[in-house]
Amino acid sequence: MSRSFTSSGQVNCGSVTLASTVSMGCWCRAPGTGNNVIIDVSNQSSLYFSSTTLVVEMKSRTWNWDAATHGLTLTNWNHIFITYDASSPATAPVLYTNGSVASAPSSSSGTGTVSFASATLRLGNFGSGSSPFGGDLAWIGVHNVILAAGEVPIAQHRGYAPRGVQRLYPLWGDATEPDLSGNVANGTVTSSTTATDPPVVPLWVPTDAEWVPRVAASSPPASATTRRRRTLMGAGR
Repeated sequence: MSRSFTSSGQVNCGSVTLASTVSMGCWCRAPGTGNNVIIDVSNQSSLYFSSTTLVVEMKSRTWNWDAATHGLTLTNWNHIFITYDASSPATAPVLYTNGSVASAPSSSSGTGTVSFASATLRLGNFGSGSSPFGGDLAWIGVHNVILAAGEVPIAQHRGYAPRGVQRLYPLWGDATEPDLSGNVANGTVTSSTTATDPPVVPLWVPTDAEWVPRVAASSPPASATTRRRRTLMGAGR
C-alpha cells in the first residue's frame, strides 16, 4: 500500500534526534502541481516538491537547494533519496533518483548552523498542515549517517538500508503507521487517504540478520518461512 494526503493530513512521528549527518528518502509518485511535502523536520528542514521542482530546505528554509532538472516522470513511481552533512551546511546535499546520483541541485545562500536535535518528524505535510502530499508516498526512511552510493540502491529495492536507520515507515495505510526501524516510534495519522497500488520493485528475500520485524520487540518474531513469503511492499502481511 501507499498513502496520499489531503488538507492538513500528515503522519506525526514524534520526536527524533539525528546526528549532523543524515540520509532520507522514499518511494513517491508526485502530482506535479503545488507544494507537496514528503518529509518535514520541525518546520525547519524539509524535502518536498514545488510543482515539478524537488526542493531541499534546511534551517527554517534559510539554506535551500532546488533540483529542477531531475529526469523523473513524476506521475510514475520514483525512488528519491538525499544525503546531507550539517557540519558543512553550505555544501549541497547529494541527490539520488532511482538509485543513481542525480545532477547537483542549485543552491541559494544561507547563514548559520543546522541542527536536527530534538526535532519533530512529520510525513506528508508541514506541521502547519499547509502543503499535503497529493500524490502517493511509500517506504520513507530516515538515517543518522550518510549512506554510501552503493547503499542507496539497497534502500530502493529493499525498502531500507540497515546502517544508521532511525525511522522507517512503509505507509501501509494502517490506522497507526508502524515504525520498522526497531525504535517503535509509530506515527499518528490525521486526515490522509490510502492509495491502492504500491510501488513495484524486485522481490527481496531478507536474511535473518537483515530482517527488521514489523511487530514490536515484545511480540514474538515471525518464523523464517513466513518472513520469506513477504514481499518488500507488504503483500502477504
